[in-house]
Amino acid sequence: MKLLSLLKQLLCGLLSYHIVSVCTRNVMSEFNYEDFYEGEGDEDVQIALPLIEDIITQQKVVTDREVKVRLEDKFFPWVTGRALGAMERDGVIRRVGYVGRRTVRGRVPEVFYALNGMEYERIVGIIMQKKRVTRDINSILTAHAPAGTHAEDLFEETS
Repeated sequence: MKLLSLLKQLLCGLLSYHIVSVCTRNVMSEFNYEDFYEGEGDEDVQIALPLIEDIITQQKVVTDREVKVRLEDKFFPWVTGRALGAMERDGVIRRVGYVGRRTVRGRVPEVFYALNGMEYERIVGIIMQKKRVTRDINSILTAHAPAGTHAEDLFEETS
């Protein structure tokens, strides 16, 4: 009886997938991507630029995720991402990283954004603090104990 129920669910799932796949293929083939990327989004990007610059000025250094979360009530994440890219291309902001290894488990940001004239020495402490906070939150959410990572960080700091 359980096997029959499982097979029924599997067949329903496959049928649903096929229907969605066919419908999506038909709709997407008629979709004009140029209109989507060159439309109102560019106007939103222009509106987002000064807001992002204000956030970076206040925070000194940010991640793209941080900016997207701070502006999620005003813009879609792709608008914020495009605005960050435009600011980087225009030389308003630059990418900065952190010293040390990149083998921390979970989603720990490796790229941060700072205003172009900001000295790295002034923001390295903030970068490391944001990295640690993210790592610790990820350890709670994923049930991964960061004790080994902390120990390795301590060994690197004392050597």
